[in-house]
Amino acid sequence: MPPDQTDNQHPKLSIITASLNQGRFLRQMVESVLAQTYQNYEHIVMDGGSTDNSIEILKEYPHIKWVCEKDNSASEAFAKLRSMIKGDYVIQCCSSDGFLDKRWFQICVDILDKNKDISMVWGLPQYMTEDGFMQHITTPEYLFNPPPQKKDFLGFWLATGHVLYEGNQCTRSDVFKRCVPSGGKLKENIFLHLIYNFMTGGYLPYFVPVIANFGRIHHDACGQSKIIQARMDVSVQEYLADIKKYKKDLFSHKIKHFFRSGDSQIISEFSKADLNKCKAEYLKAKIDKLTSYSFNVLLRGLIRRLKGQKHKPCAYMLEDQWKYLTQK
Repeated sequence: MPPDQTDNQHPKLSIITASLNQGRFLRQMVESVLAQTYQNYEHIVMDGGSTDNSIEILKEYPHIKWVCEKDNSASEAFAKLRSMIKGDYVIQCCSSDGFLDKRWFQICVDILDKNKDISMVWGLPQYMTEDGFMQHITTPEYLFNPPPQKKDFLGFWLATGHVLYEGNQCTRSDVFKRCVPSGGKLKENIFLHLIYNFMTGGYLPYFVPVIANFGRIHHDACGQSKIIQARMDVSVQEYLADIKKYKKDLFSHKIKHFFRSGDSQIISEFSKADLNKCKAEYLKAKIDKLTSYSFNVLLRGLIRRLKGQKHKPCAYMLEDQWKYLTQK
């Protein structure tokens, strides 16, 4: 178990969790953090006023620093957590999720300690059902064909709107605080703010081909109501629209882009060579994604027909993502 909060005033890593009435999942999340081989961390939980057994469970773990007060959303909770971080690096973990690879904290710390130009490390998540059964891995193709790294990721991001899976991303705390709003009008998913500001700010991500965490699918994920889910959908649409505008302005030389190191110092200005490479990565990512979607459409249509079902045109696909990918 990591040192007690009163003794560990200088943790290397901060784990932050927002929670509301997730007592049935909370213990498994905490235990997955405790199982990590790297132990120099603090774990902070912002509880939004739970009425279940969440507080009783938190009291079982003296190393956890927790606060219980009402908030309006998970984004508001994470905005509060932002000011409580003491570690050099930060990882967020939802109360219903957890970590699969016990080395994940160590992997992230080692990479960020040794590479001052990298500001975020991320890996792959795997879905879990409400009852705890493991489901599919998100983008498993990245295990064998990883996305571009560091500067080259910009073109890939402009083409796909990739969110660098929030359930395992490890970010330098100073960069996290620069990119996550402390207040004002927040998107329903605050990590859309983080990724957009991170990428347009010129910070560099690094992908590790590891299945790092599980994300649980359940009926009240993050306490979401239908109204909150509708707001989430709007946030995604706004996020993709903002990326489209940034790409247009960047490719037409209306804005300047600077690459930055982990301490926010400018590494280099976005050059003509960078622009050409960015456009190449953008085009490649568009083609790859469209090809992948087209193959999935054909395959699922074939399976339906073999089963004697009526063919339904792509209702299972993320319509907003599809529209974004097919835009020029």
